[in-house]
Amino acid sequence: MLTEILSTLDALSAEWLTDALTTAGHAPPGITRVETTPMDGFVGALGEVAIVTVDYAAPTDLPRQFVAKCPLDDDTARSYAGVMLSYQREAGFYRTMTDRVGMDLARCYVNLFDPRTHHATLLIERVDGEKGDLLEGTSFERLHGLVGDLARMHGRFWMDDSLTELDWLVDWMGPTLRSGIR
Repeated sequence: MLTEILSTLDALSAEWLTDALTTAGHAPPGITRVETTPMDGFVGALGEVAIVTVDYAAPTDLPRQFVAKCPLDDDTARSYAGVMLSYQREAGFYRTMTDRVGMDLARCYVNLFDPRTHHATLLIERVDGEKGDLLEGTSFERLHGLVGDLARMHGRFWMDDSLTELDWLVDWMGPTLRSGIR
């Protein structure tokens, strides 16, 4: 059975989660409870982001908490996400690149994306850490580390021609992009 791409995180149920995890190659024991809570302090202009807490019927190696993401159930937000290719790029990254970047990243457990509609649902590992504030910013030391991480990740693929073969990645030198057509 193909797992339905959620149009809203309010539709995330124990049945959906069991099906999605199973389809993605995981073997969840029975799921007895699922609680979805909007991520504290996160305001998404184009999508919903929530913490999903799961109670299992038996011991498992699967996480008890995930971060769930999907586009807002709004035609304008979906249109913007389609133009910016945000969900296409994120789904593609998790599908093809996480094992190539040489960094510890949140593991993706469910990665659903429809390129025709730009509907998507991602379920990734919840990683606890320092909570940021977009208005207050961060310390110089933290920013220095983040810039180093960005350089390490992007530098690994600098001028790598194999990237042009990825259907989800924007080819900034592609003839259609240079002519204003995506």
